[in-house]
Amino acid sequence: MQRVDLNHADAAKAVTALYKAYGGRYSRDDRRVSRETGMSLRRVRQYIEIEEMASPAMKKKLHDRQVTPTDVKRTLVAAGGSIKKAERLLDIMVEEGLTEHQRFRIAEYGREHKDASAAAIVAEARRPRVERQVIVTLRSDLRTALQRAVDELAMAPEEVATQAIEDWLSSQGFYER
Repeated sequence: MQRVDLNHADAAKAVTALYKAYGGRYSRDDRRVSRETGMSLRRVRQYIEIEEMASPAMKKKLHDRQVTPTDVKRTLVAAGGSIKKAERLLDIMVEEGLTEHQRFRIAEYGREHKDASAAAIVAEARRPRVERQVIVTLRSDLRTALQRAVDELAMAPEEVATQAIEDWLSSQGFYER
């Protein structure tokens, strides 16, 4: 027998339906769906959030593979609950072909500046930033683990690494969120 992986829309509907069948209580039933399906908790939550929060137009762009689930999630975060703003941010991502770093900065800036317009968020995301880059040499087992995390979490390697460093620094008392 052969099987074909579900597309994002079908997987999101199935995961969300299972989540609701279990009662739809966040932080309990999403974990149960994760255990039952073998998907990471982050992926389960991403499916549920996109299915419940994204507009039909946003889901169509996702279905047509114009954007990734991560792009949809970023615009929803940046828009702070405004579907119109999220749709506009997603349109700009597609129309103007923003880089991965610019897409990441859309979420970052939008989260911090909730009243900013879509145009202001994109302008800030496009603005060149001076960033310090740290090069880390990883053993092969860590590279494999990083790649697994990238695949499971549907995040860029830089985002996974940044999150890991932020979590560690916070747990050690060097960084306050």
